Amino acid sequence: MNLKFSVILPIHNEEINAKKLIEEILELYPEDNYEIIAINDKSTDNTLEMLEEIDSNKLKIITHQNNMGQSAAMITGAENCNSDICVFLDGDGQNDPQYIGNMIKLLEMSNTDIKLVIGERKDRQHTVSKKIQSAFGNWIRNLLLGDGCRDSGCGLKIVYKKEFLKLHRLNNLHRFIPYMLKIQGYRFLHYQIKDRPREYGVSHYNVFKRLTSVLETYICFLLWFVTANLRIK
Repeated sequence: MNLKFSVILPIHNEEINAKKLIEEILELYPEDNYEIIAINDKSTDNTLEMLEEIDSNKLKIITHQNNMGQSAAMITGAENCNSDICVFLDGDGQNDPQYIGNMIKLLEMSNTDIKLVIGERKDRQHTVSKKIQSAFGNWIRNLLLGDGCRDSGCGLKIVYKKEFLKLHRLNNLHRFIPYMLKIQGYRFLHYQIKDRPREYGVSHYNVFKRLTSVLETYICFLLWFVTANLRIK
């Protein structure tokens, strides 16, 4: 059965946040023809048990046997979904699902070369240090790639499955979706959203992990870019 859209949630150790987020989505869109695919990325807390408590035929749970990371979880979700539109959301609940409907309409009403609508967070609910880290990461990103993406770290992304699954499967692919679509001749749109504070738990990234992740990601990407001999059209 081909559904209208698939909400794909990469989840790692978000036992309370993920359950609340899924229940919120079900409440916001009670009648829509869609599914929710929760990718449990080998959580070590009670995430799986909390997900299994949710009583909804819209929910599908897939568990990785190893911790594969956010991008791998997104790919797993897209490969197992039953719609042409993938709605990616972070499992920590900071991305408000109220914007999903309007973002899908924007994607469907746009020109055929628009394959992605990405959230652009306003009034971000982070500490000063995290805002500085994010600003630095976006500055480096635009310096190297120049694709015009203003918030590549936003977890709320709505993209056509066909085009998403054609992308090169880099580690931290989720940071490069706008760029990799652009070099294939497609375009993307931004949609302003409000950021929400994390209610429970702590971020999986500290300063050191963020910086090393950014550096590792861009080094790997640049190596791939050179060997693939690609250029932005």
